[in-house]
Amino acid sequence: MKRIKIWSLVLLSTLVLGLTSCLNSSSDSDSTYTGIVKVVSSYGSIYFQTQTGTLLIPTSTSLANVESTNKFSATSGLAFIAYTKVTSSSTSTSTTQINISLSYAVSLEGTSISTTKGAANDSINKVTQSPLISLDPLSNTSEDKFTLYDSTYGNLLIGADYYFSTPNHYFTLVFYPADVTSGATTMDIYLSHHTTDTSAAYTSSYYVGRYPSLYYHSFNIADMVSQFTTKAGNAPTKIALHTNINETSTTLPSSGITYTINYTTTSN
Repeated sequence: MKRIKIWSLVLLSTLVLGLTSCLNSSSDSDSTYTGIVKVVSSYGSIYFQTQTGTLLIPTSTSLANVESTNKFSATSGLAFIAYTKVTSSSTSTSTTQINISLSYAVSLEGTSISTTKGAANDSINKVTQSPLISLDPLSNTSEDKFTLYDSTYGNLLIGADYYFSTPNHYFTLVFYPADVTSGATTMDIYLSHHTTDTSAAYTSSYYVGRYPSLYYHSFNIADMVSQFTTKAGNAPTKIALHTNINETSTTLPSSGITYTINYTTTSN
């Protein structure tokens, strides 16, 4: 089985969160930008927001095109987009708004589950898992293995490297409210990786490099934080992510690994 280092095949410029990268600098209007953004749905309209608060407003034609071509249908969570600017930005008192034409869009949102251990929807204990090779830092200024894109909306983001041996993969993030004790300060969450196909293995850097959703995965943890706060009597100050890592094979290790970050309720 071939080991694919997925992160090295995705545009490295996208790893610095909160920024978009220019892929063609011939002129501002012709340049193509890429970035991870928040999907916002308001009164039936879809637009995007960067970490710095810039609003990206897609043309109706380009949005319809990526909905058809890329099967983009997200109304919330995080997405990876590529776009060109249609007009120059107009600055208001609170933010910057840019009209854009989308050339690519894909949702990064995975499934977040709050449940009890052993329940039918407990993907940690009830569904066969496959290990990850690694979780990679998503910033050149931090070694954290996962990050909060925005703590107000609770979008957690990972960059996952794994054995790409079957066509279908999915990730879930699980939280067990019953495990929270009064006064607790660390919220434990569990990341599971699953494959859903037993057909012949294949690997292709073409597919991996073209589809960022193979690497980036986001999960909304706002409801988990709310349940934790109710049970503990206070908001968490740390988030501990538990997962399974095996750098050499697809066999689950005998024990998992835990990564921890600080948590604040202040939006980035």
